[in-house]
This record gives sequence, C-alpha cells and structure tokens, in this order.
Amino acid sequence: MPGTNIENLTELNLTIADAINATQSKRIVIEILSDVLLRHKAVQTRKWLTELLERLRSKGITSLAVINPGMHAQTETTAILDVFDGNLEIIETPAENEPMKAIQVKRMKGLEVYERTIPLALSTLTAFPIRKPKLRPLSNLPAPPTPLIGREKELTLASPLLVRKQTRLLTLTGPGGSGKTRLALEIASRLTDNFPNGIFFVTLESVRDTNLVLPTIAATLGVKEAGGRPLSDSLKDFLHEKQMLLVLDNFEQVVAAAPVVAELLAACPEIAILVTSRAPLQVRGESEFPVPPLALPDLNHLPTPENLSQYGAVQLFIQRALAVKPDFAVSNVNAPAVAEICHRLDGLPLAIELAAARIRLFPPPAILAQLEKRLKLLTGGARDLPARQRTLGDTIAWSYDLLNEEEKTLFRRLSVFSGGCSMQATEAVCNADRTLDILNGAESLVAKNLLRMDAAKDEPRLVMLETIREYGIESLRESGEFEEIRHRFVQFFLDIAERAYRERNESTSECLSLLEKEQDNLRQALDWANCLGSEIELQLAGALGWFWVDRPQETEARGRLGKALANSTGSGIIRARAVRDLGTLLDRQRDISGRRFLEESVTISREVGDLYEIMDSVVSLGWSYLRKGDDATALRFMEEALDLARKTGNSRIIDDGVLDVCQILVSQEQVDRVRPLANEVLAKAISLKDLRTQSSAHHYLGDCGLIEGDLQAAFQHYSRTLTICFEIGDMFQASTEMEGVAMALAGMGFATLAIRLAGAAAGCRQKLDPSAAPPSSLYPFWNKLINKYLGRAREEVGRQASLAAWNEGLHMDFELATKYALNPEKDKDPNQ
Repeated sequence: MPGTNIENLTELNLTIADAINATQSKRIVIEILSDVLLRHKAVQTRKWLTELLERLRSKGITSLAVINPGMHAQTETTAILDVFDGNLEIIETPAENEPMKAIQVKRMKGLEVYERTIPLALSTLTAFPIRKPKLRPLSNLPAPPTPLIGREKELTLASPLLVRKQTRLLTLTGPGGSGKTRLALEIASRLTDNFPNGIFFVTLESVRDTNLVLPTIAATLGVKEAGGRPLSDSLKDFLHEKQMLLVLDNFEQVVAAAPVVAELLAACPEIAILVTSRAPLQVRGESEFPVPPLALPDLNHLPTPENLSQYGAVQLFIQRALAVKPDFAVSNVNAPAVAEICHRLDGLPLAIELAAARIRLFPPPAILAQLEKRLKLLTGGARDLPARQRTLGDTIAWSYDLLNEEEKTLFRRLSVFSGGCSMQATEAVCNADRTLDILNGAESLVAKNLLRMDAAKDEPRLVMLETIREYGIESLRESGEFEEIRHRFVQFFLDIAERAYRERNESTSECLSLLEKEQDNLRQALDWANCLGSEIELQLAGALGWFWVDRPQETEARGRLGKALANSTGSGIIRARAVRDLGTLLDRQRDISGRRFLEESVTISREVGDLYEIMDSVVSLGWSYLRKGDDATALRFMEEALDLARKTGNSRIIDDGVLDVCQILVSQEQVDRVRPLANEVLAKAISLKDLRTQSSAHHYLGDCGLIEGDLQAAFQHYSRTLTICFEIGDMFQASTEMEGVAMALAGMGFATLAIRLAGAAAGCRQKLDPSAAPPSSLYPFWNKLINKYLGRAREEVGRQASLAAWNEGLHMDFELATKYALNPEKDKDPNQ
C-alpha cells in the first residue's frame, strides 16, 4: 500500500495488528511517510517507535525494515536507529523505475524476505496511560553464575544442529558433573533469534516421578488443565504452532518419560527440544551429543605455565582457584601438579571445581597428594561404573572428608532439601539442637563448592546440586541421623502448609507465593510423610489441596489426594479438607464423582462443627451446583456460608461470602439485592486498597448495569475492573471484563467496535489457554447477556461486516484493544 495515507486511528491500528498477526516472518517491512515523520520531533518519533517495537516483539518479530521516501533529516534517522538497536534497516524509495537502495543499515539478525509493506501516519497515533500487562517473557533462562570455559568446539558443533529443521531433539549426554547443564544454557542463549516464541528452561532435577514430567513442563509455560481435558492436550494445543525451544534439564532420573517428549515433538511441528541427561532418551528423531571432558595437556610434554591455560580443564581450575585466592598463579613450581590434578579428575568440570576450591588451604602439590591418597584408598563401588563416574564420586567423597565435623553434619542434613531451602528452614531442620553455626557453616560449604547460594529470589536460598545431594543422602543414612532429620523435615513443611492454609484468606498471594517456592520440598515431604504415619500424609495433602486447586497440576493433585485418602482410614477435619478439594478438582473436570466427595466434606464438617471448614465445604458444593446450572440450590448454599461468615466476624471472609452470593443473584437478575451488597464490599475494599476484591465488586455492579440497561454505569464498572486486571496481571479475567465493556458499548451505539473487542477477548483467552472454556459456556446468565447485546450489534452491522470485525479483534494486540475499549469516542464508527 505505498503512498496511501491513513488518517483514521482505528483503521491504521487494525491494519498494523492484522499484518503483525498474519506474518510468519521474523522481519516485517513498514513504510513511514516522510511528510508525517518530518513534522515530529525526534523524541516523539522515538516514543512511538518504542511502543511499536514492544508490540512487534510480543508477536515474535525481532527485526524491522522501514521504507521511508525522501527521509534525510538526521535527527529522525538517529532516533529510529537508536530505538531499534541494530534490528532496523532504513531503506530509501528511489525514483521511479530505479532499484530500491538502503541509505543506512545497521547489523541485521536472521532476516527473511519482505513480508508486507504498511504506510504509517505518525500524526494519528496517540498513547493511552494504562498500566501494561505482565507479558510472558520470551525466555526464562537462568543467568549463569560464571562464564563458560573450554567449550568453544562443542558450541560450534552443537548450536547449528538445532537450527536445522531435521534436528528437533538434541540430547547432551555425559556423566554427572560433566557440565551438560552449563553447556545447554550457553547453546540456548545463542539461539534466541531462531525461536521467536521463546526459549524455556525446565528443570527436572528434583523430579523423580515420571508422571510429573509433563505437568512440570506445563507449569513452566503457564499452561493449565481446563474443561475436563487432559493436560497433555492443553499443552499440545498451546505449543502446536509455536516456534519454541524447550530445554529439559536432568532427564536421567525420569528417562522412562521419553515417550512424552516424542509425543510433544510429533504434535507440535515447530518446537525443538534440548535435553541434558546421563543417558540418551532412545526415541526416534533424537540426535545424541556426548559432552566430552575438558581438554587436558599432555603430561609428558607440558607447555610453559603461560600456555597451560589454553587447555579448558586447566583454565577452569585457574579461574575457580582465583575466585578463592586472588593471588593464585601457575608457576614452574606448581604447573605439573595443576596439570596432573586435572588429569586425575578426568577433565570433569564439577570435580575440578571441587578440587580448586581447596586452593585456599592447600597449594597444588598438597591437593594432588591428598587426592592420590583418597583414590588409592577407595575400593568400594561397582567395578563396571565408568571411570569418570567413579572419579566424581571419589572427588565428592574426598571433599567431604576434608570438612570438619560440624561442616560434615550440616552438609549431610542439608541434603534432605529438594530444590533449595531458606535460612529459616535450615535452622529448623538442621539445627534443632542449636549445636551448629549455620551461617558460617553454609558460607564455608559455598566456598568449597559443595553448596550454592541463590540470591536471585526474595530471600537467599541454599541450593545443592543433585549429584552432590545424592552423596549427602547416603552419608546421612550411614550416620544414623536420617530418620530424625527426615521427621524434622516433614514436620517443618507440614507447619508451612498448615500456616498457609490458615492464612490463605487474609494473604492469598503471599501464601501462594510461599508454597510455589517450596513446591519441590513439599513433594519430598509428601513422599516421606507416610513413613511417619498415614494421618500425617493426609493432613499434609489436605492442607495443600486449596493450593493445588489454583495450580495447573490438577492431575498430580488428584493423584496426591487420592493416594493420601486411600492410605488413610481417618476422619474429621483432616479428611474433610482432602475430600473437598479432590471433589472440586473432579467436578471442574466434569467427573460426576466429584459431587459425592463434596457432599461428604459438608457432612464431616457439620459433624465436627468447625465454622470455617463448614463455610469452605458449603461454598465448594454451591459452586458445583452453579456449574451445573442449578442456581436455586447454589444460592441456598452460598447464603448459608454467608450467614456462617457473619458469626465469625472476619471481614475478609464475610466479603468473599457476599461476593459469592452476588454471583448467584446476578444470574437471577436480582439487581436490587446485588447493588447494596456489592457497594458495601467495594467501599471496604477501597479503604483497604484490596484490588482483587475491588475488581469483583465492580464486576457485579457492571452486571447490574447491563441487566437494568444503565449502559454508562456498566461501562464505568467494567472499565475499572479491566484496568485493575492489568495492574494485578490477571489477563484471563481481563478478557471477561473486555466482554463486559464490549456489551456496554454495543448498547451505547458502538456496534462494530463492540464486536471487535469481543473478538479480542476471545483471542486473549485462546493465547492464555486454548483449552479454557469461555465464561458464556460456564454461566448461562453471561451467555444470555452476550446474545442480547452483541447479538443486536451483529444484526445492526450485518453478517459480513460482523465477521470481519470479529476476526480483526481476534488477531488484535490485547493492549491495543484495551486502549480502544477505554476510549471509545475516539474510535466510534462514522456510520453509527
């Protein structure tokens, strides 16, 4: 469309959105009209292009070419080039019949042929001040703590394999401690331009159950079970058209789950998978890449000390030695010992790091002497183990033997933690008798490379590599302390789960965050809990049920709760919790047995007489009836729960109860009862700055507006809720509020815009979770409103125009759609 000027904001932005969504290229070509560009200051140009680039990147477009007729103003040129930072090519349109030429080109990355040309009139673009949604990052690769050393050859050989279409499963194999994970991270970081939909690191280090592999992948990607469909189907739908790289780390302990990987590759033709494992997966299409030891010098022809560091193993030893002893240097005296240490350790990175950490106390010859003594004394272990695996085990054992008794005790006890631990957990589990200096002991173990400090979280966490942890567990068993420490571990995390359960209504997000952070430890506690008694397993599972109901791992949750209930014959509140949450999970997945468990929970809670448990059970049963369309029965249960809440006097619980009742009342169009209840909750939520509760109250008030035909009120309430959803990052709920705004606007005369926004809401839901059921399929009341307001709008604009508007919205950037939704006057169709 060269030479065409677009003045209408709606038409312009829809044209951009349509082109962005239609392209499969990483590069898009846009024409910016010079007469418009030159009317703007450089700072204005930069601001608009920055916003445009963010939208392009969110769609996986990593570079941009701009055709700009006659653009010669240096300030505008500089502004554009600075914004795109090497991913921009500026092209000048030549005179008629002359070939196109580039007037200024910076570095370009992975470009393809031109996809589309769009003229942009900058004067028509305006920014709307709303908080941007929390967009999913295109990578979650952890930042490596140290530079990669000695792997230039492997990087050169392995990286291109994943770029080729015929290599979609690459498995880095090698013994524990060979540096597979570090190499995989480096390979992945170099391929960001080849996978526009992102690169995601999935750690399986703490996973032992093969059934948890798929849920762990789904949780990393934010894919949830919905609509009663298997999680595998939801994950395949999510990945089907994605150009994405998955890095599956530490696959060896779940190698039986290899068919899951093969199924994902078969169902999702654009993804690639990079695996680290001690053994290949042995599935079709796999390319194995053995990770060799680091390069070693020839002991019979040693180079000069200055040239010794050209060998990867020696370079790694030197770098790690410098980290603990800054004045360390390789000399004619210690060079032979350094080279032989690296040989004795077979060039294994982890073994070398453990040995180099000793340089603070021992010079290289002394380290070599102790290492030789250790290896000669070791006679146990399987004789058929590979030499490198024996070497690593020997090196860990040697490092362990060099610890003082207090350090050994702390090291052994820390090995019970899976996925790291906080200092508080360390004190409670490892130092109940207060005989250890935890702070100094942990610092010493970190310095000796037996422990790592993860400071990237909200609080420091101590992390032990799984290879080292396995040795620690065996040492703990041999020490005779295992049962005692395991008991403390289970009790500590049972206390964590119980406290989160009690406080879940007052500080929901904090409790969810805590349990999310400790999920690996909680799994470990559940695995061990039955050894301490079936009631403890049931108590822990029941305390975690509410957390699982909110998580994407519903299949795992059903398995955990079902197993705990099968192992226990107990009753009372502990059983009531477990059957309630199992019933909720089953009911949401349209399993008819769910209702039976929910009813059992209500019965047990009533027998015990615990008001809080009765409320939770009654509300859960009420939602079950609501999902089945039985509003009258659902209302009866919700009102009972509200009455119980007012005995308790807990303001937060009362408000939640009121809002549950509002949900039923709006479905029955009892506006006169809803409005005072919702307004009362809203006033309190505003005073407490409780955004989530404000959002719910505004939503029900918006419903009242639609029911009564007060469209301006409906628009204001849904708009406020939509804005709040952006602020708290709840984009799924934001799609529902967008539908509410669309219905209000349809009634106010914005028919085409309303249909377009409804399409945008549907598009948002599909991107978040393709398997999720829309609100209209869950709640007949909502579907009735949609048919009333949007049905009328479709009749008004006609079938063809309606379909076109819907498709435009379906592929529209959701943030852009929100700007239209909140500023309708600027986008009202001239013919309406």
